Amino acid sequence: MGERASRERLNPFKRQLCDQLRARMKELGKSEQGLLAAAELAGCPIGKGTLNQALNPAHPSVPSGKTLAAICAALGVEPASPAFRRLAGLRDRAQDHGTADPSPLQRYLDAVNALVPEHPYSPVSAGRRFPGLVDVYVRQQARRRPQGATDGPPAETAAGRQSEDEPGVLLPADRVFLREEPVCVVLAPPGGGKSTLLRHQRAVSVGRLLHGFDVGVPVLVRAGALVGAPLRTVLAQAARAEARRGMPLDDDLPDALFAGKPRDLLPWLVLVDGFDEISDGDSRRTVLETITTVVKRNAASYRFVVATRPLPESELEALGDEVPCFWLEPFTPTNLLNYAEKCFQSLDDPQRHAAGFTAMLEPTRLAELARTPLMAYMLCQLYLTDPDRFPPDGRSAVYEDFVAQLRRGDRAKDISDGQQQAVDALGRNGGLAAKQWAMTVIERLPALIEHLAYVRVRQNEGAAAVDVLPRLGDEAVASCPTGVSRYDRQVFLRELLRHSSLVVERPDGDFEFPHLTITEYLAARHATRNVASGRRVLDELPEILQQEGSSLDTERHDPSYTGFVLDRLFAPGSALAGEASGILEGSAHGRTLRACLFIADQARRGTLLPDPVVEATAHALRSLARTSATAGRDRVRAAEALTWLSEDSGRMLAGLVSDTGLEEDARCGAAVALTRLDGQYAARALAGAMEDPSLRPSARMMMADELSGIVRNTGLGHSVRSRAADALDHFARTPGRQVADITRIRAAEALALLDPARAVEVLGLLGRDAHIAGVDRVRAAEAHVVLEPDGGVRVLDLLAGDLGVGAFDRVRAAEAMLRVEPRRAAQALEALAVDGRLDSHGRVRAGEGLARVDRRRAATVLDMLARDRGLDDSDRARAGEALAELDPQRAVSALAYLAGRASIDGSCRLRAVEAMTALAPDDGAAILTDLINDADISGSVRMLAVKVLTRLIRSRPLSRPVRLSGIEALDRYVYGRGGRPEGALVRLLEQWGA
Repeated sequence: MGERASRERLNPFKRQLCDQLRARMKELGKSEQGLLAAAELAGCPIGKGTLNQALNPAHPSVPSGKTLAAICAALGVEPASPAFRRLAGLRDRAQDHGTADPSPLQRYLDAVNALVPEHPYSPVSAGRRFPGLVDVYVRQQARRRPQGATDGPPAETAAGRQSEDEPGVLLPADRVFLREEPVCVVLAPPGGGKSTLLRHQRAVSVGRLLHGFDVGVPVLVRAGALVGAPLRTVLAQAARAEARRGMPLDDDLPDALFAGKPRDLLPWLVLVDGFDEISDGDSRRTVLETITTVVKRNAASYRFVVATRPLPESELEALGDEVPCFWLEPFTPTNLLNYAEKCFQSLDDPQRHAAGFTAMLEPTRLAELARTPLMAYMLCQLYLTDPDRFPPDGRSAVYEDFVAQLRRGDRAKDISDGQQQAVDALGRNGGLAAKQWAMTVIERLPALIEHLAYVRVRQNEGAAAVDVLPRLGDEAVASCPTGVSRYDRQVFLRELLRHSSLVVERPDGDFEFPHLTITEYLAARHATRNVASGRRVLDELPEILQQEGSSLDTERHDPSYTGFVLDRLFAPGSALAGEASGILEGSAHGRTLRACLFIADQARRGTLLPDPVVEATAHALRSLARTSATAGRDRVRAAEALTWLSEDSGRMLAGLVSDTGLEEDARCGAAVALTRLDGQYAARALAGAMEDPSLRPSARMMMADELSGIVRNTGLGHSVRSRAADALDHFARTPGRQVADITRIRAAEALALLDPARAVEVLGLLGRDAHIAGVDRVRAAEAHVVLEPDGGVRVLDLLAGDLGVGAFDRVRAAEAMLRVEPRRAAQALEALAVDGRLDSHGRVRAGEGLARVDRRRAATVLDMLARDRGLDDSDRARAGEALAELDPQRAVSALAYLAGRASIDGSCRLRAVEAMTALAPDDGAAILTDLINDADISGSVRMLAVKVLTRLIRSRPLSRPVRLSGIEALDRYVYGRGGRPEGALVRLLEQWGA
């Protein structure tokens, strides 16, 4: 019992490390002495005492990274292998376990893990506990954004696409963090869930790191911090701030920790948030250049995931085509319901309240806005606070109520004591005048914070908040008493801002707003604080209505901010509502497309526009969409914008899809827009367009792709589904040059989602059609098997035996039968493997496929293929390698036959002998020795043989005679027939342990 207890007190990770190392030694038949010799041979000698301590689980020391790497080299564990990563992970955890002074990295992970992950914005004090971020998190989806796409989310794509690298294919958003590219970009509109995604990923990654491995060590940084500062300094500053919030630290995390990899084979995962909050284009380019430079110089140490609103295409191009961009999808209705249920856990019946919450939103413009996580969060907070006053009237009303709750929460926290202490501290240095000035600042702080938001959003003011605030107030605020130093004033203002829920303190000590849309709302309040300031906004409105460009262009007005401004101008009791409405109506009556698109976009964002403005804009858009004088692309834009005003649900777009007088690109654009709006209209319109012979096959193929996406909507009515099925059936059966073969098959695959019975018939016809390429016929048969296994197997069997089909496709057809009809697949694969009419690659692949179902028959076939002189040498070697997995004894004979044939390509002979050495090291070493000694063999082959034999002598146990012969051959190859000076060879043999 005492021994067991003593063993349990051991460092568990050191014990696991020792157990795994000794298991590897036992597998290779190595003693500690042999391991020392092997390490010496590998060029990384280990001290005897060091090795003994490393392999002793009871010894308190943990091997260094260098020592472990040397041991692994001696044991043949490659640095890039999973086995090495496991051992390195155990070493790291053993080093951190039970130490009085854990490593800086461990302290950081422990501190971040101790944090309760917070929402990116402060919660409202609603009298009930609001769950934490991880508790309410709902997994969003993402789509790869095509290169050169517009700033909107990609449309649905064909149902047949499977790879997450295909633009438009849905994948879980957290898969973005698992990708291998050094930089990825996550795009979403304001409040689209970017910050929440990054914070949730940080919490999850840290938890996984503390229990094993993850893709990287996460550090969350604000993009603005990367402007003009070294990366490691920014990371250290951000990590220190997070660590201090999690638990007290005796000393700061050193900058040097972030100068390279945090652990072997593990990079820093830099989560860059708020990139779109950098309003200066040059600064954004600087940040992107910094990231690009870092990954070019040290891609193994850093990976970046950048979250931002849509960027101008020119800025994305600066990152390069290899940087994938993913559009973060909004909540689905089910997501929103689940999110609300999680938020309402403190209520008596969360499910009932969540259902009531979504039902109350349904008839309002907030229903669509609530699909963005920020708006969903705020709405849930407001519902918890006062369900009787729910829902607010429009987007600005949500922000108004939310900000009001934040300010009430500040008062509820009784921050007056903290403010009074700050005032008293200032008065001790500056006297009564300083205290009076301080009280004035406190009284006007809400207005000052709104002004700060305005200069951040509209004037690109980047100075520290404590320096900007005094300049923003009136004379009473700006004229700080002379007895108060700048330092004391900064300390006082910093203390005030710390107590405000409207701003959060950054790691560098400055303050920022918790979310850009909150900044925009507060800035809009300042911009319309009185009639005079509101009139200045009105003066800018005609120019705003004509703008067209990215919202990140600093010379233009962000439409989100402008929406808050318009809501303020149109608010009840506003003295400027009539003038503002007149300006918008006048622009709409002028039928200027830009102005109408701007107004419609504001309606889509939830801006409460007056009815006359909406009516005038809708009338203008209808006219623009109908007239042939308008360019086709603009007609589509006008028709889509009309749907944002709730004037129709896609009728105008559907009409454009079927308009034969419109150019094809415009009709396709209308189809894409329609699929985002209404499945019923889209399915009808697309089905009709697919039957239109005036459209080129390429355009009809595009229509088929879009219809495939619509097919996923199970809410389609029976008549619409029937019409769509008819169109797909007709399209799939269209012969000849009218429609590409692969397009016909994709149409049949989409048909399978609507009418499986008809799809079976069509896929069977396509699979048997000799006029279609073999690769497409096999694809059709594979889809056929899913719907009707027996019929699909018959087609696949037919294809496998069809001499008119290419060898690769015949083998693929036979392989496709393995899952559903293994015996028939085995017969077909064996027949293909022995068929001399097939190319050698296809025959060997057939033999490998046969091994999956009948190892005995496959061994016979592969042995025959390895000895078949009519096959390509590389394929014969591949057959021998596959045979080694099935029948080692027979494989040794076949591989030796290949390695010893002078007529075979030298590299293939070496490939055969390498496979052989894993089964019979002595026999393989003897063949390599003969190759090295044969002066008639080409120099390149002999050099390769030298490398293989050297590696074999160092890593595998060989008999003494074979080992001696091999070393002598290596020595003769290097020094020629004269050999080394007398006695030198003996010393060499002793050094190598021969």
